[in-house]
Amino acid sequence: MATPRELFDAFRNCALRSDGDGFATLCTEDVVMEFPFLRVRFRGRADVRDRTVLAWRDARRRIVDFQFVRITEASELLVAEYDLVGYADHGPFRAGVVLLLETRGGKIAGFREYVDPGIGVASPIDAALAAP
Repeated sequence: MATPRELFDAFRNCALRSDGDGFATLCTEDVVMEFPFLRVRFRGRADVRDRTVLAWRDARRRIVDFQFVRITEASELLVAEYDLVGYADHGPFRAGVVLLLETRGGKIAGFREYVDPGIGVASPIDAALAAP
């Protein structure tokens, strides 16, 4: 059974590879994925898979690194603070992120990501995440 830290590392690897299918396999069937600053929420593995595949295949914005990762872990919860580094249409970007990862039975059951809304990196990824 995977620990919260192992699941975070697996998520990070999926994000760097733009592997939405792989990310979905890390999740419970009833996973809830939230982006509070975008005011969007996805429910269920299939919805999370569809959204991440769509978002991560967009070549206009690419994640290349997770830097300065700080992790706090307790039982089945993990809070990760990190800088997300990548490239977008306007050039390189760096965004501060706080992620709350809730796990159950060695899978991701809750994923709540707070990304710095001030970075100004608008792209179809944001539209894909926010689409109904």
